[in-house]
Amino acid sequence: MNDSVCSIGTVAVGNVRSDAPTVDDVVASGETSVTGDSTEEGGAIVDVYVNGIYRGWSTVRNNRFLVENLPPFFGGQEIWATVTNTPLSEYESERSPSVFVSVYSVCNDGLDNDNDTLVDFPADPGCDSALDNSKVDTDVPEYSDFQDNEPDGFTDFSDDLGC
Repeated sequence: MNDSVCSIGTVAVGNVRSDAPTVDDVVASGETSVTGDSTEEGGAIVDVYVNGIYRGWSTVRNNRFLVENLPPFFGGQEIWATVTNTPLSEYESERSPSVFVSVYSVCNDGLDNDNDTLVDFPADPGCDSALDNSKVDTDVPEYSDFQDNEPDGFTDFSDDLGC
């Protein structure tokens, strides 16, 4: 269809839009990546927006996407995404439902983010404080660090008699 009244340009009618993606709803302050689902075929492009500003992209693989190396998020930011399946000549999707960044750090969000069955500070040894945003345990004793520290061919207690 041609817009002859306002002279804005050609308007596409009848073309298919890609289906909107879904952003995973657990995003903590300090994180630098966004994950989610898409029903679009592999190779479709997902664009991520933070507070309405474009921040990065990735492709869909096995109906999932991961957009990494984004600026660290902080509590209250709004995150949403769109997807465009260019191999099928589809137009950009509607926005995904918005997800808001948690105001809680990963060491104070009530979740077992690192799947070690320990939840938050002080129970999780990877948390130095409730404000810590990493559950990586930096003070792992040599007898439980999965390394052959001697080196004697054995790793960790009870296989390594040096522990």
